[in-house]
Amino acid sequence: MKHPHEKRQSLDQIFRRSSLQFFLFSAALMGLLMLSRYVLLPPLTQVEVSGSLMGLQELQVHKQGVEKDIIALEKKRNSFLSPQQSDIYRTLQKRKLARMRVQDIRKDIGRIAKTLVPDQEDVILLLGMEYDGRGDVVEIWGEVRNVGTRSMTVLAQFVESLRDLRLVKDIDASRYTRREDQDGSYYSPFDIYLLLE
Repeated sequence: MKHPHEKRQSLDQIFRRSSLQFFLFSAALMGLLMLSRYVLLPPLTQVEVSGSLMGLQELQVHKQGVEKDIIALEKKRNSFLSPQQSDIYRTLQKRKLARMRVQDIRKDIGRIAKTLVPDQEDVILLLGMEYDGRGDVVEIWGEVRNVGTRSMTVLAQFVESLRDLRLVKDIDASRYTRREDQDGSYYSPFDIYLLLE
């Protein structure tokens, strides 16, 4: 049986004898690794992106840039998908509501013009209508006909009926006049501005 001291000496001898081989192997391995890292691997690990060759570091920088672009494009896409925050959407929504209001007021004016004088539909002739969106003003013009000398009275009733409409805040009407046509009939022209709420 070997003494512990003898075992230690035999291990020391093994290390001494093989240390040069270990050192040479480590140095050769390190040299090969360095050679492959700087000479062999770069051509093998480069990737062509957008017409230029990129290594690992360049790819990482490029990836970060692409990720930023993706985030920006997603925000832009989301603004299209949920446009309630967009100024364009709010403007279009406002125009749509204004158009709906004008359509409602147009229907109401037409209804009043047809039903103001019972059993007679061609009394109030609407010749034109124009909407100014900047001031929320609707201008209507036309004539009251086929009621004889009562044309100014019917015109006054028409203006009062318009004043009672839900969307109308104020009215500015032209001066009531009665004119005689070439055939001897009477008519009253009007030009009315309706200020909407």
